[in-house]
Amino acid sequence: MHDELDFSLAHRRAAHDNALLSHVLMQREYAMLAQQQMTWQLETQLALKNVWSAAWKPLREKRCGSIAGRSMTMDSEASTEVPSCDASSEESEDELVGQGKHTVMMRNIPNNYTRDMLAQLVNKHGFASTFDLIYLPVDFASKAAFGYAFLNFTSSAHALRFQKHFGGFRQWDVPSSKVCEVRWGSTHQGLDANIDRYRNCPVMHPSVADNFRPAIYSDGVRIPFPPPTQKLHAPKVATRRQ
Repeated sequence: MHDELDFSLAHRRAAHDNALLSHVLMQREYAMLAQQQMTWQLETQLALKNVWSAAWKPLREKRCGSIAGRSMTMDSEASTEVPSCDASSEESEDELVGQGKHTVMMRNIPNNYTRDMLAQLVNKHGFASTFDLIYLPVDFASKAAFGYAFLNFTSSAHALRFQKHFGGFRQWDVPSSKVCEVRWGSTHQGLDANIDRYRNCPVMHPSVADNFRPAIYSDGVRIPFPPPTQKLHAPKVATRRQ
């Protein structure tokens, strides 16, 4: 009788222990599965991130290149209409000087400046006879300057010195709080390239006032602009609503 009771108790104890062991093993298995699932999710997210990054990289580069190549935004105090012959961009100074670039673009010029006023300012600050072309685009409707200008220098050294001098410049000959910026021109470099750029532009049409046109110089003395090589068309002047 006692033997049967002991056997029954031992059997129950063994069953209980087996149940506990099964429960512990099951919990461990669940924990391993949960860990594996978490690892799989992290790996999947990382893989998807890499895939999307690789897929979007060409589009981002294309967009950045597109933005970098856009025309400069015109000064807010003047018309936003940009002459079709103008463009610019930024590059490394050392790289551009090494390439022999001579043309720069000034920005944030007071809108009541004229080309001759700008030339006098440049001469006054020690750059007389160092540049051979200057052009200050003007809004033909308002007769106000757009606020930027192109200058070509006789050497890259002069152009670089000009950038350093007029970068951050604000000592204008007229009341203005504008701070000048100077960048390298990108689409046309050198006197010959700039002459070809403008000689057939509407800005050279006889109906355009002389002070609105680009001017070229030799040793600081203004000389005639080479004639056009094709028929010139008068510029289209946008009419403004009152």
